[in-house]
Amino acid sequence: MSSPVAAATTPPPTPEPFPTGRGHRRTRQRSLPAPANPTPPAHRAALTMPLPGGLMSAHHAPAPADTAEAPRHRRGAGLRLGLLYGPAIYGVSAAAVALPAAVDALGTTPIAAVWILTAHALGLGTATATAGLLADRYGTRRILTAGAILLAAGTAICIIAPGLLTLVAGRLLLAAGSGAITTAAMTAAAQLTEAARPRALAMIGATLACVSATATIAGGLTSLVSWRLPMVLPAAALLIVPFALPLTRRQPTGGPPAHLTGVAAVAIAAAGGLLLIQAHTLRLPAAATVAVLAATMAAAIVTVRRHRGREGAGVLRVVLGDAQLRAAAVIGAGVYGGMFAALYAVPHVLYRQHQYSAVDVGVVLLPGAAGAVLLAQIASRYVPSLGAVRVLAIVAMTFGGILAGTAIVPHPAVLVATVAVAFGAFSTTQTVYTGLVGQRAPQSRGSAIGIGNLAFFGGGAAGSAMCSALWQPVGLVHALAMMGLLPALAAALVTASFWWSASRRARGRRASPATR
Repeated sequence: MSSPVAAATTPPPTPEPFPTGRGHRRTRQRSLPAPANPTPPAHRAALTMPLPGGLMSAHHAPAPADTAEAPRHRRGAGLRLGLLYGPAIYGVSAAAVALPAAVDALGTTPIAAVWILTAHALGLGTATATAGLLADRYGTRRILTAGAILLAAGTAICIIAPGLLTLVAGRLLLAAGSGAITTAAMTAAAQLTEAARPRALAMIGATLACVSATATIAGGLTSLVSWRLPMVLPAAALLIVPFALPLTRRQPTGGPPAHLTGVAAVAIAAAGGLLLIQAHTLRLPAAATVAVLAATMAAAIVTVRRHRGREGAGVLRVVLGDAQLRAAAVIGAGVYGGMFAALYAVPHVLYRQHQYSAVDVGVVLLPGAAGAVLLAQIASRYVPSLGAVRVLAIVAMTFGGILAGTAIVPHPAVLVATVAVAFGAFSTTQTVYTGLVGQRAPQSRGSAIGIGNLAFFGGGAAGSAMCSALWQPVGLVHALAMMGLLPALAAALVTASFWWSASRRARGRRASPATR
């Protein structure tokens, strides 16, 4: 079965910065030392170089016993990791269904209740960035375990919360655990072997599409029992943790030391950025907005200075310095922005303008899962020939055009089809990015996953916040159509950047003969 991650395993015809899988196998065969002879010092540096596709060189090759047991432990890896990641999607889309009931039960206002959703975005975005940094240093198993503890604690607080403030604190803790779990899941997927990764990522993409389509109906059905249940649906990931633990690594991958100052700066910058994105929706006072802006800028400066000057420190060097990862992260932020806007706007339109109930909306969105899987498979067929970034740009452009079309034909069928395309674009983006990360050095994959997820969820928070802010001035349908600019502009920016870089290289090649 074709997968949307072929770029991570099948190189396009043009030369890539990493060797192909076949060349990698030849490298392994040449670099295997004889058991009786130690590795010569002159070759030790070459043998410790990370190789693409999640495999290590001979110097770091696993023991024969580990290799023999690996297939048994990796059976169903894609399904397990997809189900581990999927419940994080419930944190916003399912909880939004129960928001009116929560307002009545807690005796608060709708404006104040927005913090219930904002807390999830803050916790999720902050935890994905910091967990990625820590996963490289301490191993994905510890991160997954810590995330499960935070998720369980946050769930317990939400279940017994007597007021809004306690509920928001519980949701913040729950989201932090959910963010750590999603980062551990995607890092574990990127660390799979080259042979196991394509099938696993294809299954992860299909699973994410299916879980996304069930979010609204899950929120509607559980809200019939209690408004608190949709608030804690991300805790469903706890049921999968025991089955996913064998896929994680107990030992770290040799990442750089985790400096608490740098990790704290990343967390503060992420939280501040997400708060500023939703400042209008939250109606933050001017003084509070200025204070958040100052703290965010200070944390961003500390982050840049801490990570830019440290050898292999990860964040800026791994993602911002890598053209493919940078492009995929930018496009992913735009796609997530469009998807979160669709998940926010489409249910409201169906409720208010077409008199659908919460359960009705969930039922009509279910077929979107099949459509999303189909769209992801179609996109994957062109990755080997066009390349991962180009396919992502095409997917984002298409998604943006369909979002814009909702203003022209705001029929329920068109809205449902838009959500299906959103699910397909979302699953394609996440799995392609994870596949690209799998080609990078093992000791930096957690950082790349964490920063990528931060960009994705930050874009999602921006999309829902802007759609909400534009609701009153232009109407919800037109606000959703305007959100089509997010994926389209992201794709256009990446395309222009690659075209400019190619033009510079071409001019340099033409000028080099004259220089010589």
